[in-house]
Amino acid sequence: MSNSVLIKREMWPDVTDVPHFIVSLDYEGCSFHHDDIYFDEISEIVADLVRLNNSRKGEVKLNGGSRFSACIKAKMNGAIDILLHAESAASFPGKLSLEGVLQVEGENASSCISSLISLFEEGTPFAI
Repeated sequence: MSNSVLIKREMWPDVTDVPHFIVSLDYEGCSFHHDDIYFDEISEIVADLVRLNNSRKGEVKLNGGSRFSACIKAKMNGAIDILLHAESAASFPGKLSLEGVLQVEGENASSCISSLISLFEEGTPFAI
């Protein structure tokens, strides 16, 4: 079983200049898909990701509301953990809530963080 997350940036220029994000998450047999996630303060997220990539200390939170959030957290060995939280829509017969972690080894951490920066700055899809 392969755990993965794919995040794409899209724009609705006729509606708003704020980008929205399409998030697809497969984790331990559970799948989530949200096509309208918004992140606050994208410029601050990018600055925090650059700082994390340079120092490998601390964490960066991606708050997409109650339906999706992530925290990119540096580890002592140079690796990073991507802590994920996702919720399904509250439609019958219930609501599914998931918390999980994707681990990125130290030799791939910089590439992963750079890919997240590219998602926010250039719209390049992020996949892990």
